[in-house]
Amino acid sequence: MAEKFTFRLAAPQDLDPVFEVYRDVCLWLNDVKGITNQWDRDVAQGEIQELIGSGQLYLALLATRGEVAGAFKLNEQDHHWESDGAALYVHAVAVNRKFKGQGIGRAMLDWAVNEARRRGKQSVRLDCMNENLRLKQVYADAGFEFWGIDPQHAGSALFEKKVGKEMLTQTLQHKTLIAAPAGYAWRPYRREDVPALYQMLLAADRADERQSNMTLEDMQRQFDDPWSNPETDSLLAFTADGQVAAIARVFVNPMPEEECRTHVWGQVHPEQRGRGLGEAVLTWMEARGRQRLEEMPADLPHLLRTNCQDNVCDSVALFEQHGFRRVRYAYRMRRDLSQPIPAAPMPDGLTLRPYSREFDCSMLEALNESFRDHWGFEWASEEDWRMFFVGRSTFRPDMTFLAVEGNEVMGLCFTNVNSEANERHGIKEGWIDDLGVRRPWRKRGVASALICQSMRAMKADGLDYATLGVDTQNPTGALGLYERLGFVAVRRTITFEKRV
Repeated sequence: MAEKFTFRLAAPQDLDPVFEVYRDVCLWLNDVKGITNQWDRDVAQGEIQELIGSGQLYLALLATRGEVAGAFKLNEQDHHWESDGAALYVHAVAVNRKFKGQGIGRAMLDWAVNEARRRGKQSVRLDCMNENLRLKQVYADAGFEFWGIDPQHAGSALFEKKVGKEMLTQTLQHKTLIAAPAGYAWRPYRREDVPALYQMLLAADRADERQSNMTLEDMQRQFDDPWSNPETDSLLAFTADGQVAAIARVFVNPMPEEECRTHVWGQVHPEQRGRGLGEAVLTWMEARGRQRLEEMPADLPHLLRTNCQDNVCDSVALFEQHGFRRVRYAYRMRRDLSQPIPAAPMPDGLTLRPYSREFDCSMLEALNESFRDHWGFEWASEEDWRMFFVGRSTFRPDMTFLAVEGNEVMGLCFTNVNSEANERHGIKEGWIDDLGVRRPWRKRGVASALICQSMRAMKADGLDYATLGVDTQNPTGALGLYERLGFVAVRRTITFEKRV
């Protein structure tokens, strides 16, 4: 039986096995085939390290063992060709000599063609030394047409393969293309779809053990998200009997500061998985996300970002196959409220106050200032504040506390309780969604005082646990603080990123 392969971007920890593959190929080309003008015989490890560091080197891995079977580089420009933005260029193709004859080279080329489709390219281009007759035949057998000899580099034979459109379906006003499996109807997300989508997400929540904190009321309110126009930035798939099978939606901050990010979010109903919908959804989101980024300032970095729990292995594999890198980890942490809660007094100069609407403006300022130096933070507007903070159906003002100096908020602990979700998950917990302290008051016990007061309020309300999320590399040392207060990690989420 033919070996199956998986594909992902190379990472720094892959250096040793990838170097071995390129070293063996270079020796074989030079000593056995006598092709001495393609790659140097003695490739340096530093060259491979630089290749991996470019963020453009992809690996073919044996699906059963995870061993590196081959490697290749994908570029969006190439010195052999006029740069027209319409092609993807394949370079540095190397097959592990241990697995020669198993179709690895062809599998890598086929994957590159599919990747070109995902990126909306019209063709895949590559080259090789004109004297390498075997490699030229491999390219021809894979459907690449001989284009000619580069007049500037007489030894280079150029090949091109047009990206076929037979699997592509046009959707929506913005004409984004997706590779759509048969048997589903596609259209944008509409307000009347919210209840059906909510039920689909609950099914996914159960299958993936997410224990999410969403409510139908909040989904209805957040339909009009200011970062995402449902008519152009969303897509639903429906089964033949009208059930929601999948959702895709992209979000872009219209006022970016340091980076232009498209946040891609998709989900497939558990009963519809394994049929190509996940691939179709991610392909569409990436293509639409790139379109949105084209509208953003060109002088800022552009990237696509998404996340999922690390136990959802199919999603993790899909993101990596599409070239997304793991860039960050976050914990969901939980604290048993039956254990003693420290006194944790507020430091001199600050007053502990319960939430009051009169502090909204100052709270928003404190939130933005507190999280400004946190990785990935997006500046919250007044509209965001009303929709995602004080306007949420689960917001608990009686469990939300402030550290106040005069009339200014210096710190805040923002709390939500979703009674419906608690009943669904069989747990009584409150969520500390945001805990922030302005810089001048950090490391003085303000965060401890706020969180302990919120935990006391939760316990008094009959809740058994306090839950929160934290970036494992939080620069303020939040993870250590939570651990000292008795929180333990119960779930891990991976954030993925793809530079555009």
